[in-house]
Amino acid sequence: MQTIDPNISINAGKFQLNGINQFDITVLMGEVGIDWDSIKKKFITDSSLFEELLFKVHYKRKKSLEAGQRTKVLNFLSIGYLATDDIRYFNELLWFYKENNVDKVLMDACMARFNANLDENKCHKKPAQLNNFPADISGSDLSKVEYKNTTPLRIGLVGFPPFFGTITKKLKKEGHHVEQFFLPHHPNKHINRFLKFGLPVKILSLLAGNFYSYRTLNFDYKDKKIGEVLKAGNFDIGFHKLNFIIKENIFGAFDKGLINDHWGYLPQLRGKSTIAYSALLNVPVIPTMHFIDKGIDSGSIVGYYPCDYSKAKSVDEIRKILRKKLPERTVAAIKYAGSNSFIPRENKMEAGITFYEIHPWLSSHIDLNILKQ
Repeated sequence: MQTIDPNISINAGKFQLNGINQFDITVLMGEVGIDWDSIKKKFITDSSLFEELLFKVHYKRKKSLEAGQRTKVLNFLSIGYLATDDIRYFNELLWFYKENNVDKVLMDACMARFNANLDENKCHKKPAQLNNFPADISGSDLSKVEYKNTTPLRIGLVGFPPFFGTITKKLKKEGHHVEQFFLPHHPNKHINRFLKFGLPVKILSLLAGNFYSYRTLNFDYKDKKIGEVLKAGNFDIGFHKLNFIIKENIFGAFDKGLINDHWGYLPQLRGKSTIAYSALLNVPVIPTMHFIDKGIDSGSIVGYYPCDYSKAKSVDEIRKILRKKLPERTVAAIKYAGSNSFIPRENKMEAGITFYEIHPWLSSHIDLNILKQ
């Protein structure tokens, strides 16, 4: 699952406001007064204009903000939620809200709307962009799709080796050439420090049933040398288990492409916390295997692999079920994408929206009021 790069634009529209050339994060955080009535009208007529700003706001939630800046952000988010009922604005409001008398009226109004947007199962109303459910996976169900592989594939697995044992075993058994690469990098500094120690990773790999050798790529994750090493393997296709933004030095090293395992139904649900949002919005959690490109979960779709999670009582339990099925859907995706029968499915950006890390309060609501019922 890829993380989201705050430097990547999501190509949303822009507009003028009160003589300002562009209403963006700089204006929102600045000292210029904002006509909130105009903002509300824009939300009602075309909320897509604010996708870029919501994206930028999300990455300010851990920053130190002055009280006035925080109030302006809360104004923007509350207007967005009250005008659209888009749960993403309420989620960001929870991240930014610091209990005080000045901003409490905004939270109270949004909390009342949140409760009004819940159905009898405590699921939240879907954003307008997601009204195309039920999901259509016909012809792209990797557990059913028929295909033929005429020649063995050269496959590169890149990332955390404990995930690769069963995948490698299954592919090798069918005559494919498989090589593993360990790239010791993680955006979390504590995990990153742990990954630099080779022995613990090797032990974890053995405990997970990966008895195959792997090559450690001791380069910066942006280093072009990674691509040079991978390209030297002449791989037809790749699969990754990495937790950072994958650059072209990696995904461009495979002839057909590098596959990502996205735990949500594309193109509708992009980004993070898609299992939780699926449960909250009462849409099916359908893992999507897709190729990686420069965008956010925007590469062409290889296929889907639905799982039975009906007995799960928490988001963590759903996550465990999906993780257990990882080898099956990965092998199926690699074989299908590498076959002569492969027909990629279009991943239309305008057909969905990008979600951001869900707030713990919403996670608790999902576990206690939706999944445990």
